[in-house]
Amino acid sequence: VKIAFFTRQLNLTASESTEFWHVYNSYFLKLKNAWHSNIGNRQDFDEKASALKDQYRDNFVHILHSHERAEDVFKAEKAYRKMLKEELKNRKQVPPAKGK
Repeated sequence: VKIAFFTRQLNLTASESTEFWHVYNSYFLKLKNAWHSNIGNRQDFDEKASALKDQYRDNFVHILHSHERAEDVFKAEKAYRKMLKEELKNRKQVPPAKGK
């Protein structure tokens, strides 16, 4: 789902996609590690997340060939998280199926 979502949002070509996912997965792993190492300290996490975005922005520009599309990576990430939260919220509102 994530791959399809980002591919659509970023309008990735086949050649961009391969390189993009390699770099994005590295970025996301570091972001996830920053989150886990700063649980309870949102300010420190936000600072580390901002530094990671700055660190990876040029890589995304290189792959996607424009600064606008590189910024769209972070917008797509935010939109994806919002979509996931909505999906989880909707699942919680659906009453459980009754057993036989």
